Amino acid sequence: MTVDNIPYRTLCTDCGISRTSNPKRCGDACQFIKPNYPHLETQVHGRIRDLNRPDELHFGPFIQMHRASLKNPSTGAQWTGITTRIGERLLETHSVDAILAMTQDPNDSWKPLPILIDRALNIMPLFHIHGLIAGVLAPLSAGSYVSCTPGFNALKFFSWMDHIKPTWFTAVPTMHQTILTRSSKNLSIIQNNPLRFIRSSSSSMPTKVIEEIEQCFGAPLIESYGMTEASHQMASNLLPPAKRKPGTVGVAAGPEIAIMDEAGKILGIGETGEIVIRGANVTHGYENNIKANTENFTNGWFRTGDQGTIDEDGYVTITGRLKEIINRGGEKISPREVDEILMEHPAVLQVVTFAIPHEKLGEEVAAVVVLREGKTAEENDIRTFAAEKLADFKVPKKIIFTNEIPQGATGKLQRISLEEKLGL
Repeated sequence: MTVDNIPYRTLCTDCGISRTSNPKRCGDACQFIKPNYPHLETQVHGRIRDLNRPDELHFGPFIQMHRASLKNPSTGAQWTGITTRIGERLLETHSVDAILAMTQDPNDSWKPLPILIDRALNIMPLFHIHGLIAGVLAPLSAGSYVSCTPGFNALKFFSWMDHIKPTWFTAVPTMHQTILTRSSKNLSIIQNNPLRFIRSSSSSMPTKVIEEIEQCFGAPLIESYGMTEASHQMASNLLPPAKRKPGTVGVAAGPEIAIMDEAGKILGIGETGEIVIRGANVTHGYENNIKANTENFTNGWFRTGDQGTIDEDGYVTITGRLKEIINRGGEKISPREVDEILMEHPAVLQVVTFAIPHEKLGEEVAAVVVLREGKTAEENDIRTFAAEKLADFKVPKKIIFTNEIPQGATGKLQRISLEEKLGL
């Protein structure tokens, strides 16, 4: 069948950003890339279904990425997201070959199947590395279908699922949790459109939510680990019948992964330290930022800023972001550990633990909670529940109830400066 005259969204052949959905961002990126990277001649062509026109036919997308003249191995340009805002600094990364290499997971942890077998539903924004690589390039490189939505919309997700009939989709945990809250009203659609697997990345997924999603959809949830500086995927759990370890982000799937202490020493199995990576797909550095490059690279390893461990099977567990660790009078507290406990409370739908200033201790533990529909709980109920499973100094001294927790542009929950956003 021909694709001529069928409405589609296109990626700019110079910067890879959608010209139709974000023309200003495309223009800004091209204005920077063209004069600064004259040797870059990467062409990206993609045709993907436009869900704004649901009556149009489904057609197999295709993508071609090639180098007509590539003289410099560091050629990819990708904006990295920072807590304050998106696109604050340009990340000079790897060649197109390295980006494509990331879509070919050596462990086949979540490898899409060939065309006419797999259909991917991408609800992630394409300005985010998660959406661009995992949501589009990886399935396209395998020759499978991709359908990109205009953006995440929980009210439309199940109608998209019923119309597209995907075999898998990828999203961040907050999106998964929102989808889960609407699942009970769409059980027939879930039953009529079985998924091969569900993928989650970009931030940690509470173990309880993983169990609820798998029970609801009858499909394994593959939790993975990625970041812009690594062309997205760094580690991933494996598809059944291979071993999965809920609560971990799986084994290395692209770069090498190790745990390093503050002095630059590689730590052993089970020891806690900073997660570091190295490999062909890892960034060479930040553009015009000597300070960041000095701080983030040690002996050829890139420091991710995440704290974690690696077990005897090579499975990586993230215990938190180093800059998010709460220092309560010298006691170091992982917000994620507290999150996991509070999520076990039957009335809690969503929670984020964070630090608030304290006059004597420096920082104190607080948590913002969203309750499940039809459930009630008081602050003392949550604190009493937590005290049964946590050391006293880890129990949140302040619980804030809200209908919605502030999120970043990519759907991630933001711990840093959360007290300011909540007006505390």
